[in-house]
Parts: sequence; structure tokens; C-alpha cells
Amino acid sequence: MNAAQWDRRHAGTGLLWTAEPNQVVIEHLAGLTPGRALDLACGEGRNAVWLATQGWRVTGVDFSQVAIRKARELSRRFDVTPEWIHADVMVWTPRPASYELVTICYLHLEPEQRRDVLRCAVDAIVPGGTLLVIGHDRANLRHENVTPADPELLFDADELLTELAAGPPLRISRAGRVRSPLRTDDRGHPAVDTLLVGRRPGPVSTHPALVEPAAGAAGASANGSAAHALSLSVGGFIVVHRMPTVAELRRLRTAGGLPDPGPEAAEDAIDGSLAGLCVEAADEPGRAVGCGRIVGDGRTFLVIMDVVIDPMVYADADADADVDLAILIINELRRWAAGQVDPAAFVGVATLAGVEPLGSPP
Repeated sequence: MNAAQWDRRHAGTGLLWTAEPNQVVIEHLAGLTPGRALDLACGEGRNAVWLATQGWRVTGVDFSQVAIRKARELSRRFDVTPEWIHADVMVWTPRPASYELVTICYLHLEPEQRRDVLRCAVDAIVPGGTLLVIGHDRANLRHENVTPADPELLFDADELLTELAAGPPLRISRAGRVRSPLRTDDRGHPAVDTLLVGRRPGPVSTHPALVEPAAGAAGASANGSAAHALSLSVGGFIVVHRMPTVAELRRLRTAGGLPDPGPEAAEDAIDGSLAGLCVEAADEPGRAVGCGRIVGDGRTFLVIMDVVIDPMVYADADADADVDLAILIINELRRWAAGQVDPAAFVGVATLAGVEPLGSPP
């Protein structure tokens, strides 16, 4: 849809969507220290206004003049003053390294256009800053009344990561599917969104730039290069290369019989990790039933730890009891490590007895 079409959609007296911010945006951004934020394709401004109420200095950009007018009205209702810019994000270029946060919510473009916008978005983030992208996943094509209906305008986490890989480095903390509050058809099928959250490494960071399987692992292309596929399906489970959230790490540790580290220690543990991996049930994407992570110096010494599985997962009659999810997690993280460090580097796994060395991945 072009700007004129969106102007017509926004032309009613009320808001096209709602004044409430996206709940996924709240969940993943509420704990960040406020700074300068850029909301690309901000629409009527619900997320930008919420960020402003949290102390962010926000710039919202959208090509619909009517949407920008409604965004100004909404900001007055909440007594905040974001900067609103009426511009096409495919033409307008933000100043490089100027924002601690860039958000792109439900911006559905042709792949080449999306790649260009993503590259500009990452360029605009300062070292240590955050990128959040959310949109409708192409898995929704299985149901009727998908919006947008053009498959080229939908995407998934693998596509986003492939498009981001050619640009500045990002440390990915979340890349996968989440449930949307929307419904895809009259029969009530839940819609599925793709969420990606990443952070630009700081100026002194030596951590690997992008969480991805090593070449030769699942997802490698025919010519041997990594295809940036961040998930594989095994026995009714989906293995997703993403960091567990604080809530997931605490829940899974306690379910697996390990002490609850508490929210602050769990957040510190995640922030200090090089890579993470979660296992999700195939019929419940977005909810982790197992996880693991890697810590170390990123080059010569790596340790796999917090490999935990919710024991209730095998109570599901559809679960494949022959799949050892803990071993699966360890092997996938070993493959990731093999593609990041020197062959002589130490790679081990943390156990109750200490750190045990691991050999080459199978």
C-alpha cells in the first residue's frame, strides 16, 4: 500500500489500531535505560508515545500524513513530545550512530526494500544500542485472510538474519516466532509474528557478531556457506538459536531442579553470554521448553551451561521420548562454537561436578 492508501485507512475519526503499545514491545524494552529512540513506520504513534512516557527521546517516522497527525494528537493526550517526521522510510535516512534504540513494527516491504531499511536502521544505532523488529510471520499463510496477503511481504526470523548479516554486526538475543493477539480467520486460528531483538556490540567487544550455526551444520547452503538458518525441527520440537529471556531462564532452571538465580542475576547471566539456544514445542512456537547458553572470552575459552529441560515436556503424548533434548542442545551449541573459535580453543560443558571438556561436534 502506498501513502495515499494508508491516508485513507487512517482517515476515520478514531485510531485505526489502539492507543495501547504492542505488548511484545513492552516485554522486551521495558527494562532498557532510556535514551534516544527511533520508531520507523510509526503509524499512529502508539509505541513511540509509550516509549516517550518511559523517558525516551523519541523520533517517529511514517509516510502517512494522516497517521502522523494522529500521532501528534495521541502524544498530546499523554503529555509527551516526540519528534514526528512525515517521510517515507525507504527514502529518509537517519543519521548514523545516533540512537540507543530503533524499532520497526509491522513494516512489510519487498525483500530488497526491507533489506535496505534494516541496514539503515542498524547504521543508526550506537554501540550497545538495541534493534527490535516485529512483523507478521509467513507461517500465517497456512490460514485464510492473511494480512498482508502477498507472501513476498511476509518474513520469518531466518530471512531477517540473512538480510542483517551483510551489515554491521549485531548480537542477537531473540529471533523467532511469537503469538500475535490477532486472529488470522473467523475460526480463531492464532496469528504468528516474527520477533527479532539484537544489540550492536560495544566498541571493546570481542564477542561473535551474529548467532548462527556453523558452516556444515543444519541450514548450510549447497555451496557450503552458512545460510543463517536459525532453527531446525526434530521429533516435534523446534531448536531455535536465540538467547532465553530472563523469565524463561528462571522458569527452566527451577523446572530442571536448579536454583532460581533471581531476575537481576539472570539478566546479568544473559548479558554475559556469547550465544544461546532454546527448544520450543512445534505446536507452541515462542515458548521455550529447554535452553542452553555459552559463556567465555569468545575466542579461546568457551563453556556451555544452563542446559535445562522442563521435565513436563515428555508428559505430552505428542512428544518424542526418544529425543534427548539436553544432548541436542549441547551438540548444536558445540557446532556453533566450532564455527567461531580456533580449533585449539577449549570448549567445555558445565556440570554439577565442574567443567568437562568436549570434543569436536558430531
